[in-house]
Amino acid sequence: MALELAIVAMCLIVIVLLPMIGVAIAFVAMTSYILISKDRMSKVKELGFKKPNNWWKTILTTIALALLIQLSFMVIFDPLIESATSSRLDLSGVEHVKGNVTNFFIMLGVGWIIGGFLEEILFRGFLLNRISNIFKSRVLGDAIAILITCGSFGYSHLYQGLSGMISTGFISAIIAIIYISFNRNIWYAILTHGFINTFAFTIIYFDYIEWLSSLLF
Repeated sequence: MALELAIVAMCLIVIVLLPMIGVAIAFVAMTSYILISKDRMSKVKELGFKKPNNWWKTILTTIALALLIQLSFMVIFDPLIESATSSRLDLSGVEHVKGNVTNFFIMLGVGWIIGGFLEEILFRGFLLNRISNIFKSRVLGDAIAILITCGSFGYSHLYQGLSGMISTGFISAIIAIIYISFNRNIWYAILTHGFINTFAFTIIYFDYIEWLSSLLF
């Protein structure tokens, strides 16, 4: 237990100190810890890899959730966050996707591998559960775990500027709630995150961000 808490603390510290590469380092640390554990299979199971009762229903549900989240943020929440912080989301790192099919598919792969799988396994499957387990009250533990993991998740996206950090932090909190609501099945978090990235890159590719953000504001 002490070693596990030390790994959790180390992961959070690395994520905060090294926003760009800290997530990858933390993932390697988490994976190494699980692999050297005697009860590695139970630890893998604790991440939430549960076979859904109906894969098609799960996929369609996560597509709908992802579309709702992505559009609501681009149309409503991101403009409000930008106005409140007097700063624009810095999407310069993905400008090369606009109108470029090759870059679009490359970033789509990155969005699924790093965003969908790596980040969700680390932040939801590992960190959220381990932090929550510290507390006797499951509700209190989950609430604190969501605050800590989503704060660190948002900070790891500091390269998107202050508004981007806040926006991704809130989206992370929503994904965490989805994960918990669906009996901590990690597939719901992975698929929702992956589809959010898919919709985001598609919107960037067709250059619809400005249009969407100006629909209400």
